[in-house]
Amino acid sequence: MITKIISLLKQHVSDLPSQINPDFSFSDFGLDSNASISIAASLSQYVGFEISAIELQKYESIRSAAEEIVRKMGGNSNSDEKIKEKEFNDENGSNSENEDKKQKKDKKDKKKSKKQKNSKFSSSSVPSKRVYSTVEEYYIIPKIPEVHKETKRMDLMKRVVGSDVPYLRISDGVNDDQTIIESKPYINYTSYNYLGLSGDKRVTRFAQQCITRFGTSVSSSRVVGGTRIIHYQLERALASMVGAEDALLYVGGFMANESTIGHFMKEPDLIVYDVLAHSSIVQGNRNSHATAIPFPHNDIAALDQLLIKQRK
Repeated sequence: MITKIISLLKQHVSDLPSQINPDFSFSDFGLDSNASISIAASLSQYVGFEISAIELQKYESIRSAAEEIVRKMGGNSNSDEKIKEKEFNDENGSNSENEDKKQKKDKKDKKKSKKQKNSKFSSSSVPSKRVYSTVEEYYIIPKIPEVHKETKRMDLMKRVVGSDVPYLRISDGVNDDQTIIESKPYINYTSYNYLGLSGDKRVTRFAQQCITRFGTSVSSSRVVGGTRIIHYQLERALASMVGAEDALLYVGGFMANESTIGHFMKEPDLIVYDVLAHSSIVQGNRNSHATAIPFPHNDIAALDQLLIKQRK
């Protein structure tokens, strides 16, 4: 069953590594709603009972999903044999069944060919009737797997912390070491204005001059037409400051990690990273398809052992 689920993953999700760890969860593979629904539908057809996309996302791993499906299919010691037999029959069929199918297909093809010859138009020139999906997980927003999962997470948080959910609060003023919420000052632990440059009078004054000259947006990507002289000047200044040949600016730290790791590393490479590394690093690891192995947080001895093991 694990093999079947992995094969469905590879059918519906592009750019997966050649080896898939069955102890990873479905969310680790970045499934969107379409892929989740397609995999769930294929599995449902395969096993003979309904499995929803939302149900798939609940499993901790591919392995636990396979074990639960096997349990539902019979839950006895012969389940694996039944599954293997079903897989073999589905893929190969008995000789007599294959022969019957072949004869029926030949007859059907002959009838179709004769009908097309007698028809003024070929079947390919006649537009087929559009079939609209009736699967609610496709078009009812609360039932889209990602929305359903996030709603449940927010509901759980409300039960734990009450109505005082700390997300999407409206703050006023410069985002630095303090923030203003409903006219009251609070210590701000959420800002990454570490150097205090956002709000600095010198930076603000220069930004105002740049807005006058360049506008509030370059209105294009850096590659095709958005690069301005100030980008080049800042990159050269940063490179000079740290003693590097050159530098590249990103709009944010998440994109810097995700894009750099994702583009510079590739499948044969090895990435070792702290288990508590930021999610931008983890996402970059996935995008690269390199072998990525975490080590316990700040545990240099464990990292050393991991490297020794990998070098053997």
